[in-house]
Amino acid sequence: MGQDNVGWKTQVGTEAKKALNIAGPMIVTNLIYFAIIMSALMFVGHLGVLELSSAALGNSMASVVGFTFMLGLASGLETLCGQAYGAKQYDLLGVYYQTSILVLLSFSILLSFLWWNMEPLLLLIGQEAEISRQTTLYMRALLPALWAAAVTHPTIKFLQSQNVVLPVMVCCLTTFVVHIPLCYFLVFKFVGFLGGAWSISIAYWLILLQLLAYVAHSNGARKERTWNGFVRPKIRTVGLYLRIAVPSAFMIILQFWAFELLTLLSGLLPNPEKELSLLSICLNTAGIMFTLPFGLSAASSTRVSNELGADNANGAKLATKVVLGMSILQSSVVASAMLALRSKWGLAFSNNPQVVQDTASIMPLLALSLLLDGIQGPLGGVLRGCGLQDPATIATIFAFYGIGVPSAILFGFYFKLGAKGLFGGCVCGNLTQFLLISLLVLFINWDKQVEKARERVWEQEKEKAPSSKNFMSGDIEEPLLLA
Repeated sequence: MGQDNVGWKTQVGTEAKKALNIAGPMIVTNLIYFAIIMSALMFVGHLGVLELSSAALGNSMASVVGFTFMLGLASGLETLCGQAYGAKQYDLLGVYYQTSILVLLSFSILLSFLWWNMEPLLLLIGQEAEISRQTTLYMRALLPALWAAAVTHPTIKFLQSQNVVLPVMVCCLTTFVVHIPLCYFLVFKFVGFLGGAWSISIAYWLILLQLLAYVAHSNGARKERTWNGFVRPKIRTVGLYLRIAVPSAFMIILQFWAFELLTLLSGLLPNPEKELSLLSICLNTAGIMFTLPFGLSAASSTRVSNELGADNANGAKLATKVVLGMSILQSSVVASAMLALRSKWGLAFSNNPQVVQDTASIMPLLALSLLLDGIQGPLGGVLRGCGLQDPATIATIFAFYGIGVPSAILFGFYFKLGAKGLFGGCVCGNLTQFLLISLLVLFINWDKQVEKARERVWEQEKEKAPSSKNFMSGDIEEPLLLA
């Protein structure tokens, strides 16, 4: 009994180390991406109120109808490349990687047209004419960053699926060191308002070029050759990728879209400036803090997909339990810190006593939101690692558009709770999503997921598919925590 206990602790410790080796660099990477955009916004903000509002709106729209969508599409590689790597079918990683780039570049054409003609859309949703014009100019200057993201995100996921994340962090760090002085000179010395957007675009391309150089160099030095040159894309492979990637994209962006909708609704409240400021504090805080579960989400999707590809149902189950424990720990610490700092947190954003007081009153809701997001984010990574994006997307749609947004409207307008009511609706959506995602993970049939991973890996060469050793019907059957 004692030896079994020691063996279990060793397994958990080993798995936790593997997860942290992925999560740590990915947390830093996400923070740097956030800092690149925020630092550019801070420099532009010193030019004037119009420049600040236009750049802020431009960054927001670019994220909602661009960068986040690209990240979601690239997340299809978490399933396909991760499982292929676990199955040691290394040549498939390069095929999926190239397919992902082809798909994202195709979507970039459509998104570029939308960004270039954003002004009529902004006017339609009630933005002032000058802000709409300036925002459109800013987004046009961000177009090179969009095209860089179409290749960068697949490259990061391609490396992440092989447990190679430290070089990604290093590439981002070196770029950020260059980005700050470059942004300063572009904004204040050479270009002005659009210098912020140009600095972001240059930073994205610097990250991409470094990553591509690393992929080219490292592939020849490793025994596991995951890149064997360019191949002609097959319709079957593109179809397989789209079946995984499109639900992955919506799984990620639907929650962001709901938050943006609430931001627009806050402008319809009485005293909209105060209410928008309060809601913005909550959403910006949540965005910063989400970098922690984002890293754990990358770890959970990578570890689960690798183990499923290796025909190791127990390994995937252990990885899920370990990441779940880590996510509960980190989200509890973050939520507790927010509660402890509730009377002081508003000072980081405003010197207005009323804003500080209102922020303190909404902090318990924010702490609850961070607690729920901190757990369900990594659980979503487990579902992506399994390829269960479809039910996760349905759960997200119901949670935020069936519960969250209607609740926000009810609390914010009918009960006249203002920004607190709107954010309270967000928390209702978070709670619903947390419960549904948790149930999906709880009842995963791991043996069936191993079988489905084998089918995906061998779909390109069905005649080589090995016989099933442990086939069970149904995707959802066995409770995780009771197995």
